[in-house]
Amino acid sequence: KLLLCRVVLGKPVEQYTAVRIAHAPPGHHSVIGRPSAGGLNYPEYVIYRGEQAYPEYIITFRIKKPSATDSMSSSSSLDMSNNT
Repeated sequence: KLLLCRVVLGKPVEQYTAVRIAHAPPGHHSVIGRPSAGGLNYPEYVIYRGEQAYPEYIITFRIKKPSATDSMSSSSSLDMSNNT
């Protein structure tokens, strides 16, 4: 399962290195981590208050094990059927 949320960043501060920040910096509400050489590999968005996130969707998926016929192709298969 995957939880998809809307997030309010407010006034973010940008960060280019992987540093642990326990609280939002003064005057800011969140941190945006930007990828950089020798720093972060992927963009990151960090919020510090639960009220900044609004859960909107629960996405349920199942990764199917490849069958003998699937092994001939290089693509993987996802079952996104709704079984609720």
